[in-house]
Amino acid sequence: MLVPPGDRARDRVLRANAKLRAHDYSKGLPPEHRDQGFTRPRVLILLPTRHAALQVVQQLIDLLPSSYRSQVENKKRFKTEYSLSPEEAEEERRSHAGNPKPADWQHLFAGNVDDCFRVGLRCTPKSVKIYADFYTSDILVASPLGLRMLIGAEGDRQRDLDYLSSIEVVLADQLSMLAMQNWDHVTVRRRPVRRGSVLGRPGR
Repeated sequence: MLVPPGDRARDRVLRANAKLRAHDYSKGLPPEHRDQGFTRPRVLILLPTRHAALQVVQQLIDLLPSSYRSQVENKKRFKTEYSLSPEEAEEERRSHAGNPKPADWQHLFAGNVDDCFRVGLRCTPKSVKIYADFYTSDILVASPLGLRMLIGAEGDRQRDLDYLSSIEVVLADQLSMLAMQNWDHVTVRRRPVRRGSVLGRPGR
C-alpha cells in the first residue's frame, strides 16, 4: 500500500507542532524544525512517453488506500489523452503483425509515444485528482521535454519552476529511452527559488 507524500509531510508537521507545544520555553528556544517546504509537490517522476505515464499513474492509484480511490477526478480524460484512439491501436496492431519487432522494442514503443506531457496528481483522504495544478499537487509526472517547456530556458524573462523547490524524491524510469531523446532536458539545472513570500518553517 502506498502512503501519499502529502500524508507523510502532514504527519511530520503535526509531530513537530506537538514538540513545540510541549517545549519548556523557560529553558530557551526549541530546536529548529525543517519540516515544511516552500511548495506542496514532493515527488517528481520522469518518463519518456505518455504510455509509460498512463501505466505509472494507474499503478500509483491502484496502490493507494481504498478511501483515496473512491473518487478519481479526470480519470476518463487522462485515459483518453494518454492512450491511443481505437483507430491508432488497430493500426499499431497491424504494423506489429506485418513487421514483428523484438519484445523490448514493442515494450518501449507501445501505445501513445508522445514525449511532451506533464500532469499533476493531488491525493486527499477521499479522492485523487489528476490534472491538478502543479503547485497544489503531491506528485508530478512529466517527460523531460514537457517539464523543460514549462520551466523555460535560461535567460527567459519569466520562468515557472518554483513548484520544484520542495521535491524530495526524483524517479526516472526507462533511462535508456530518455537518453535517446534529449538528455539535456534531464540534466537542466534550475535556478534558486525565490523565497521572499514564503511563510512557514521551510525545509532544506
